[in-house]
Amino acid sequence: MKINKLKKLLILFLLPCCVFSQKNEDHFALENSIKKVCKGKYTNFHKAHTFFFEKKKDSAFLYSSQALNDFIEESEITDYLNYIHGVNAYEKKFFSIAQKKLKTISSTFPYKYLVDYNLANIALNNNKYEEALHHYNVVINYNKIQSSHTLKRMYHNVGICYLHLKKYPESEKFLLKELSIAQNTKDTLSAIYAKLDLGNLYYQQYKDNKAISYFNKAYTLAKLFSNIEAKQATAKNMAVVEKNRKHYKKSVDYYIEYGKWRDSLWNRDKISELLEKDKQITVAVKDKEIFIQKEIAKKQKGRVQLFAISFIIVFLFLATLLFLYRIKIKQHKLINTQKQQLEKLNTTKNYLLSVISHDLRTSVNLLKNNHKNLSELLNINDTEAAILLNNENTSISESTSQVLDNILNWALQQNDQLLFMPEAHPIEILIDAILFDFKPLAITKNIELVTIHKNSDALVLLDKELFKIAFRNLIDNAIKYTQKGGKISIETSILDKEFILKIKDTGVGMSPTILDVINNYEALTVEKIEKSKGLGIGLQLSKTLITKNNGTFKIVNNPDVGITVFLKFPIQEI
Repeated sequence: MKINKLKKLLILFLLPCCVFSQKNEDHFALENSIKKVCKGKYTNFHKAHTFFFEKKKDSAFLYSSQALNDFIEESEITDYLNYIHGVNAYEKKFFSIAQKKLKTISSTFPYKYLVDYNLANIALNNNKYEEALHHYNVVINYNKIQSSHTLKRMYHNVGICYLHLKKYPESEKFLLKELSIAQNTKDTLSAIYAKLDLGNLYYQQYKDNKAISYFNKAYTLAKLFSNIEAKQATAKNMAVVEKNRKHYKKSVDYYIEYGKWRDSLWNRDKISELLEKDKQITVAVKDKEIFIQKEIAKKQKGRVQLFAISFIIVFLFLATLLFLYRIKIKQHKLINTQKQQLEKLNTTKNYLLSVISHDLRTSVNLLKNNHKNLSELLNINDTEAAILLNNENTSISESTSQVLDNILNWALQQNDQLLFMPEAHPIEILIDAILFDFKPLAITKNIELVTIHKNSDALVLLDKELFKIAFRNLIDNAIKYTQKGGKISIETSILDKEFILKIKDTGVGMSPTILDVINNYEALTVEKIEKSKGLGIGLQLSKTLITKNNGTFKIVNNPDVGITVFLKFPIQEI
């Protein structure tokens, strides 16, 4: 029974974090040293370290690579550049590149302990725990780390390594050190996760009472703390613990609380984003009003000075009439503009209400009935049926969340509030990261998910977030409309300086009418949506976002079964 418990336990290990997760003493010391070496006279080196400390990873990665070609003979500068390049590669999860660059740094480098710290983190990410411990012990022996935050993270990572190696006394020693630092620095969030780590340590040793005590402490502390992520994590952890203890009613209560905090986190992020955009718009409008008022004041003063000598009374009368007339014209134009904006917003609002009522009514009613059935199943202790019904509820919730994401992104695009920030990205890495999230869903439906990459170094100039929204919608649709036991293949290639992405499924296909609509409209608007009944908003949003990223979008029915989506993007030449 305990072996089964360990398989189901939610292990909340934190990922190993970089030395510069916040500005600390080590950060400032390194920054000052680099500035002294650079002296502002090496252009690429200056850009590389400036972007590095501004946390602009892609730019720092690019300029450090260029600068390394400029300083082949100057070992002191190349050490700093290799460090910058290696750390950025690590943060971009290019672990082999990061390890190669960091290992080329000379032993005389004044911040060699930071090099070993990052090498340890790379080894931990690659599950090489013995190698990670070797580098962490080197860092500990240096005894140069000044930041309590960095020291706390290192103790955490060392404890995790020992835990994976099943060296429980050593793991307990370092995790307790992490908890001590968190409590001494009054870092409540770190204290919560440290207690979760200790709980998991004891749980693996079958010290259930001690483990559950730490889980409860973490949960209680999280409830008093303002961080929603911590509330969500501890609630889910308690749900799994109670489920393993066969306290199914408590487990469901914790799962409900976990869902509430997950929804609160989503709402908080989206509302904060909208409030920030609204704030920017308000500031811009105020600045424009001030500018207009200053310009009007200048014109008034110039007219008074120009015509003050003669005909002053007549001029003032005429000037007043002219001024009032211009104000009236401006007000008229402003009223017309505001009217058009209000009509557009009202049309958007009506359509959103229509979509929400249509797409969410079924999901909400189904969840309502399922929760009622779940309570009845728990009352009669039908655990197997309750678990299946709870899994169905989770699937419905995820689908509903995807619908809400599409509606929100569509509304932002309609009102020109969807930011577009293109940068050069290794697109196949983005594709693999997104597909990783969909593998559990594909496995649930017994769908074979195949990826074929023919060019792993392709860079495409696009907005990463907009591409992720579009690609996720396309994969979600492919899984949704592919029967159990089907197959979805994702193939990438380069032809005539274009990156080609094909998504082929064995689903139900599409009617010629719908294919004609989606392949031929140019932009996503309320009017065109009204004319394309039966076409999902997610698919329309995907085409709009792909087009915004300078890509092309086309769907064709396969000769046998299913459809194939063709996406093309221009290759970014370095």
